[in-house]
Amino acid sequence: MVGLVGIWYRSRYRLKQIGSLVIATILLAATLVALANVATAQAPKSTIKIALFQPRTAPALNFYGTWAIQGFHLGLEYATGDKKPENLALLMGLKEASYSLPDGRRIVVKVFDTQGKPDVAISKAREAIEEWGADILAGETFSSLAVTLASIAKQYKKLYFVFPAAAASITQDPVFNKYVFRIARNTDQDAAAMTYFMVENLGYKKFAFLAADYEFGWSYMESIQAALSKYPGTRIVALEWVPLTATDFKPYLLRINASNPEVLGIIWAGDFSLIIRDLSALNMLGRIPLASVMIDLFTTNYINNCVPGVQGSLINLTAVTYDAYVRNRASQTPLYGVLEKMMKEENIYPYDFLKGNPCKALDKLSGARVPDLWHPPAFATAQFIVEAIKAVPDLNVDRMIAFLEGLTLETPMGITTIRPEDHQALRPFYIVRYIVDNDPNSDTYGLTIGEYIATIPPEKVAPRILTSYKPYPKTFSVSIKSPLAGTAPFTATLTAVIEGGTPPYACEWRIEEKSMSGTSITYTFTNPGIINITLSCTDSIGLRANASAGIVILKPEVTPTPQITTPQTTPQVTTPATPRPEQAIDISMVAVIIAILVMAGIAIALMRRRSR
Repeated sequence: MVGLVGIWYRSRYRLKQIGSLVIATILLAATLVALANVATAQAPKSTIKIALFQPRTAPALNFYGTWAIQGFHLGLEYATGDKKPENLALLMGLKEASYSLPDGRRIVVKVFDTQGKPDVAISKAREAIEEWGADILAGETFSSLAVTLASIAKQYKKLYFVFPAAAASITQDPVFNKYVFRIARNTDQDAAAMTYFMVENLGYKKFAFLAADYEFGWSYMESIQAALSKYPGTRIVALEWVPLTATDFKPYLLRINASNPEVLGIIWAGDFSLIIRDLSALNMLGRIPLASVMIDLFTTNYINNCVPGVQGSLINLTAVTYDAYVRNRASQTPLYGVLEKMMKEENIYPYDFLKGNPCKALDKLSGARVPDLWHPPAFATAQFIVEAIKAVPDLNVDRMIAFLEGLTLETPMGITTIRPEDHQALRPFYIVRYIVDNDPNSDTYGLTIGEYIATIPPEKVAPRILTSYKPYPKTFSVSIKSPLAGTAPFTATLTAVIEGGTPPYACEWRIEEKSMSGTSITYTFTNPGIINITLSCTDSIGLRANASAGIVILKPEVTPTPQITTPQTTPQVTTPATPRPEQAIDISMVAVIIAILVMAGIAIALMRRRSR
């Protein structure tokens, strides 16, 4: 009995000893905080250089490059807030143009002429990176050259924003890599929009195609076949591959005519006026409907106003468009209206190369200051680049990639989101009606333009995901797994419990003015009290997460003086054995846990009572 009283007394003493520690532990536990998504950043880069690649002196598609440069310039002005109309002339002259960010840093852009040649594109890319010091790559009209630039971006670990090149393969394996982003649309989206409209709206089943025999055409036709496979009963009755340098299209068109298609799709980038000429000469134009896609004002007005025998044939027809000029589109996409206004304010003429054209409609178009096919996506690309530069001032490439993945912005194309799995932007397409502009105050007065009818939502034209890429995790947090208490000297295993982030992780522990590294450590506590533990972990892309915890270390127990009892005279009666010291420790530790729970319950009850 005396032994049991001794045990109770010692347990009571130990409870009293740790009473204040229990309260302090509860308060400490209530303030434990894990900080996530705090980036480790080096000093911001004061000057950011963007190399913009376009085929300025190529024999074909150079005017697409001009539109891309114009749109990119306007997008940089809008996104930085630094309006410098004079910069456009510098860019067109292959000279440096500077745009200032609100924080005082500068974005410097320079155009590099790829001439539409792969070997030149490679040499210019190396010049831009190794000699000029480019931080970010952008542009290129030819899809085959964009494929080459994508591999260089991977080699040098530089972000590459593709536009206007539209081949879907650029954002698909094996070409795609994590450094490649495309805000502009691709051929998969084009094909999905075209087939959606041709089949679901117009009811066509038998298709013929005349396609350019290079990367763009191959990718487009592969996309068309995939899109048509979703519609039972549709089929391709003729497919003619034509060299991009062809000038006589009659042999190809005659074979197409013999297949009796319900509709003809022309898969061609740039000027296809010669195709229209030969269609007209063979009496096929108007007899076989063309796949209704409004590409740009140049093509639209050539067909509707310049080809003998078919003038006015487009008026009141409906079509799908990507980014051709549509006068009332600003009602659906407010930034399209901003782009229109900026074009006029800075007197930007996309069609000045048509000045003096013998077709009066095209000559008039040369004086129009309106956005066309590549202005909206180029503008939007600049928006996304500037947002990434603002968000990651030190230009850590992996952190910029993580930031851009899933980013959504309002752009002149509509609400635009970068899909994390392949870095292809998702955006709406539009259904329009061909009309004659009857506004005498308009730059396109008397010309054929588009009138907005309806929006095709992004999910209806979303391209296939054909990559094995795994996007960066968006969250990163850490907590500490450790014992609540122990008796000195106490050896404990401490583990960082990590969620999210990108491995490998680097963790630094701080305990009693000592530092240790690793995601799991062993530490011996020798000093009684509440010992604070802090942990800081960094993932491979520089995201940091912090956590802290406390552990209660008790004083070593003093072994009590052994109790001496006198043996009883009755042989059958023995004195109860005194429990071993470790039994007392077990009981007291149970008491500690019970006390913590009781104190926590009291604290909660008091808070609830006060809240009333």
